[in-house]
Amino acid sequence: MSWSCSPPRHSSNVRQKKKTSVPYQQVFSSRASPYVRWVLSPFLLLFAAVFSIPLRESIAVGDPVPVIVSLLLITLCLAGFLALWGVPFVGRIAAGIIALAFGWYLVDQCVINFKGDWGIEKKRS
Repeated sequence: MSWSCSPPRHSSNVRQKKKTSVPYQQVFSSRASPYVRWVLSPFLLLFAAVFSIPLRESIAVGDPVPVIVSLLLITLCLAGFLALWGVPFVGRIAAGIIALAFGWYLVDQCVINFKGDWGIEKKRS
């Protein structure tokens, strides 16, 4: 018996692509359904237009926090719109904005405005 370090002999060393069933492809496709696109698109564009009104007012006042929040909301609406229509990698911008907002909420509640009560020591009735 001989021992060798050579790879096993197969007809092809290339990995076969896993075949998925048609129902799987219908449910987990890479694009949104046409119904969802046509229903959500006007609302996302409308929200982006509506959020531009406080953006102009906060720029006139000169306060940077409302400017940043308004810009993030407008970017979130536009990124969601483009992601619905299949623009590659734009959905990651929307997911990043949501993750950033959640992270800020955690820091705000657990560090900045923490009052020392986790709610664990209260007696239940």
